[in-house]
Amino acid sequence: MSAIILSESMSLLQIIGGILILGSTFISEIYSNKMKSQEPLLESATTEEE
Repeated sequence: MSAIILSESMSLLQIIGGILILGSTFISEIYSNKMKSQEPLLESATTEEE
């Protein structure tokens, strides 16, 4: 954020770190949304077996 607002320079290591943090956050959100969409399917499957 400071690189954009204050025009600070970033080293290659800082850029890679930022990409890793943002990428892992994105993957976590996608995985979390997939798990939430599958929960009702699991609940309905267990109630039908009883």
